[in-house]
Amino acid sequence: MQPLTEQLWKKLRSANPEQVEMALLRARAQGFNLKPWEQEYAELRQYIPLPYYAEQHEAVAACYAVQELDLSERELSSLPAVLANLRHVEVLDLRNNELTALPTWLNAWSNLKEVYLENNQISALSADFLAHSRLELLQLSNNQLKALPAAILGLPSLQRLDLSHNNISSLPNLEEEQLPNLSFLALNDNPISQIWVNIGQLTKLQTLQLQNCLLQQLPESICSLFALQNLWLQNNQLRHLPAQIGQLRSLELLQLAQNELQELPDSLDRLASLKQLNLKENALQHLPKLEGLASLELLHLEHNQLQHLPSDFARLGRLKMAYLQGNDLDRLPLILDALRALEVLHIESNPIEQLPDSLVDLPNLQRLFAAHTQIKSLPRRLRQKLEQLDIEGTPLANGEPQEETEQEAFSHHPTAQENEEGPSHSPKGCMLPGLGIVLLLIIALIYGVTLF
Repeated sequence: MQPLTEQLWKKLRSANPEQVEMALLRARAQGFNLKPWEQEYAELRQYIPLPYYAEQHEAVAACYAVQELDLSERELSSLPAVLANLRHVEVLDLRNNELTALPTWLNAWSNLKEVYLENNQISALSADFLAHSRLELLQLSNNQLKALPAAILGLPSLQRLDLSHNNISSLPNLEEEQLPNLSFLALNDNPISQIWVNIGQLTKLQTLQLQNCLLQQLPESICSLFALQNLWLQNNQLRHLPAQIGQLRSLELLQLAQNELQELPDSLDRLASLKQLNLKENALQHLPKLEGLASLELLHLEHNQLQHLPSDFARLGRLKMAYLQGNDLDRLPLILDALRALEVLHIESNPIEQLPDSLVDLPNLQRLFAAHTQIKSLPRRLRQKLEQLDIEGTPLANGEPQEETEQEAFSHHPTAQENEEGPSHSPKGCMLPGLGIVLLLIIALIYGVTLF
């Protein structure tokens, strides 16, 4: 592709906007690279009057070989018929207009590969338009579709399909071998209550967006999407997850916030590639094993009903940010040394009274948010190492004992057994052995008694 020279661009800038538009259409048709000038081109083209295309039959016809046609943000309510002969177009951008339907002559554009129609007012698409076997991308978000056109499912080359932010309430049947190349599917922000029972046949799917729908359950076949990397399910009505969710071995992001989950399947521990897990604002009372989440970097558990964390929480060696606020936690695991990547820890609004000493040994911990807890003391070294510390609404902030001395903070180092069972407590009045011997020697010296 030839670059558009700066000298030629200066000439175009000196011309009127209409001449610029047609010159650039010709430039695209002749294979010139317009990328270096796209921003300025966008600023110029907004001044071109809409009827101009209809008046330039010969000029537009001369651009019959153009492969990319950008008519976005033009307040179009219809497309000028003069464009009908541009049948070599592969990329059609009609974003941010006022289109309610597409003209029938577009059905003859058999070379279309990418069609951008988001932010219009389209309520239906003809089956003939959806017969383009070469179509790889179809962007229809923010329109007025009430149903997913069944013909879309018959597009063999389709890789990306975005139907988000419409009014789709049901889906047509997904037949065997349909959408074999689909890698991205967005159905979010539609009143959908069920998805395909056989969605597992979309074996190339990498991103599935189903957030802000009305889903109450997921089909078991979703666990067969072995290529899936991103699964968005927040703000639905899910009460449980499929038992074999752990089969999604490629999954890197799992968004489950704002559902009605009370428990999680044990197989969750097998998501070894998972980097981000969001479970905030559910009804979780306990967690399964987490140790297998070896890649986890971001964990959202805020605003659940958790009373304790599993001991293997402390083995999430790559975890950078943990959000635990708004639960019923009265303590953290005592041994946290393995959380060496942890940078941010949120524990606000929990009845925690004491922090484990091992927090001091976390080399990357920078921010600790402990507001509205019952913490009464902090190790001095912990205060010194933190870049940000929030203790608003705690006994510390209310003028009660402020901090432990160095000796107090580090006099006890819990064992692995204590991390599982909690701290052990010596009987009241029990004195340390070394101190007892010293006292006996002093008494013996005073009264002249021989002890040995």
